[in-house]
Amino acid sequence: MSVFTHQTTLRAFSLMGAIALLSSCNMPEAPRAVEQPGGTGADPAAGTADVIYSNGTILTMDPARPTADALAILDHEVLAVGTFDEVSSTRGEGTRMIDLSGRTMMPGFVDTHSHIALWAQSDEDFFNMQADMLRGGVTTTTEMGVTPEILDKLIHYETVRGLRLRFNTYLLYNTNCGEPFDPEWYKSRPPREDVTAHIRNQGVKVFTDGGSCNAPAVSFEYPGGYGQGDLYMTQEEMNQVAAQIDADGYQLAVHALGDRAIEQVMNAIEAALAGGPNTLRHRIEHNGVVRPDMAARYGQIDIVPVISGAYSTCLRFNPGTTMRYIVPDEFGTYEWAYRSILDASPGVHAAWHVDWPVPVVQHFDAMQNLYGFVTRNEVAEDGHLCEAPDFLKAGALTAGEALQIMTMGSAYALFREDEIGSLETGKLADLVILSDNPLQVPAESIKDIHVVMTMIDGNAEYCAEGSERFCPP
Repeated sequence: MSVFTHQTTLRAFSLMGAIALLSSCNMPEAPRAVEQPGGTGADPAAGTADVIYSNGTILTMDPARPTADALAILDHEVLAVGTFDEVSSTRGEGTRMIDLSGRTMMPGFVDTHSHIALWAQSDEDFFNMQADMLRGGVTTTTEMGVTPEILDKLIHYETVRGLRLRFNTYLLYNTNCGEPFDPEWYKSRPPREDVTAHIRNQGVKVFTDGGSCNAPAVSFEYPGGYGQGDLYMTQEEMNQVAAQIDADGYQLAVHALGDRAIEQVMNAIEAALAGGPNTLRHRIEHNGVVRPDMAARYGQIDIVPVISGAYSTCLRFNPGTTMRYIVPDEFGTYEWAYRSILDASPGVHAAWHVDWPVPVVQHFDAMQNLYGFVTRNEVAEDGHLCEAPDFLKAGALTAGEALQIMTMGSAYALFREDEIGSLETGKLADLVILSDNPLQVPAESIKDIHVVMTMIDGNAEYCAEGSERFCPP
């Protein structure tokens, strides 16, 4: 049996969004970059670089130039990327030259769905979790499922200390148990509104089936009394919700785990588009159970599937949780069928989510998520390896596919592909330095790669101990 396990810790939100919050680990604040001796920074008016990185591998995520030898940064943007000779032309008297010593630089990782403001019980909790994500290589994250109270919390964090990550928000249409909010709530905040310097409102979150509350809606019978799971709306109701949110100009992000729920959402988005393009980039979150006949519809409708890397494998070995549902062996190939989706829908704009720190999600680290995408194995919290069954391994992606999803694919899902997701001239200097090249090491070694530095807007927001020479202040 393949076992999904979903704890019921995320119970229904009240009408104004108050929920019971569990304590999260108080990790120490990540070390900050330290001042290096040397240049004072280039003169922006002269167009010379503040810093130039070279002598490593630079994975740009730009298909026109996948790799480069050097990269220059001026202020908060990439000034140049290319050969060393091309980039060194931007060197000025005050430019700091940093030798990567064979390490790998690439764009920062873009998370399209997490819940750190939801789970934070205090300012310190929140800032510790933000530091964890920076330590894991994440430069942009998304608070998925925002009430007025949660939005106020994010604004408060920006005010009291300043956010370091880029945050996106999706406002709640209903609770995780299917109870609706007043739709005037989401209409009170315009789509793609810059709420603060670090918070951008993107769209509306809708729950269409169980998972964190009740059981996901599937087309077969679960053993153990779950039936076919819990679908929160009829097809007609879902059609009306999708059509209204689309007409209001908001991007729709729908929680759908079971195949019955996913199919309903596909039908609703297709009906709302009425044969037109998916210009608002409506997306489906999780995509846990996908029948083979459904995989091509992502591409046909141009729906954005949002998927997870380091998630689900260890859960099936943990029977002690408060809620679980079992997918019979004969339907095992439907679970997390990422390979099928990409193969049946070439060119689909798949995106990545961490979904952290929901208790069943153990990894905020981008490299652990990449490892999960490529092997479908997962490292448990206590360090032991949860080996994926064969049907789950069949859904694995290549490292190149997964990295594209975790950067440019996710930036596209957030309407931010012109700002972040690749290292190109004029884009924001959001990037990471890794201890090794994930495209070169054996798949089993990806989990051992660590983040050396995380940079946002040209500032080193995380610098691993002993790696200060890579981290300009």
